[in-house]
Amino acid sequence: MKQILDILSDRDYYTAEMLAEEIHAGTKTVRNLLKEINQEIEPHGAVIVSKYGVGYFLNIQDIEKYEAYCRKDHALGSEEYLPSTSEERIQYLLEYLINSGSYVKLEKLSESLYISKRTLTEDLKEVEQYLKIQYSRNTQA
Repeated sequence: MKQILDILSDRDYYTAEMLAEEIHAGTKTVRNLLKEINQEIEPHGAVIVSKYGVGYFLNIQDIEKYEAYCRKDHALGSEEYLPSTSEERIQYLLEYLINSGSYVKLEKLSESLYISKRTLTEDLKEVEQYLKIQYSRNTQA
């Protein structure tokens, strides 16, 4: 969310495809994030404007109110670390699954990482492959 706001803050229009490429996510994920961001910032003097065929634009209506919001501890970007590349997600998933003491639903995990279930499934295949390699190395030693 913070990455998207940082990109939009340069006062230019960006398509969902451009934003998706910048943050290494799918366009559907970007559109969902834009809705969430808009709900979060609207009470604080800003909105994300969507113009068909052009893209998205951050419209700051009350600069003082918006800047005060951005400085607060609860502002966007203060949430815990989220991996953005496939390699980072694979490492994150390895650590998360090893440290998780219970069953984890695919939907919950994909939502918490802001990625599609398809992307998560591909990353989980890589995790499985990595674990198979590690297991075979340990059994041979």
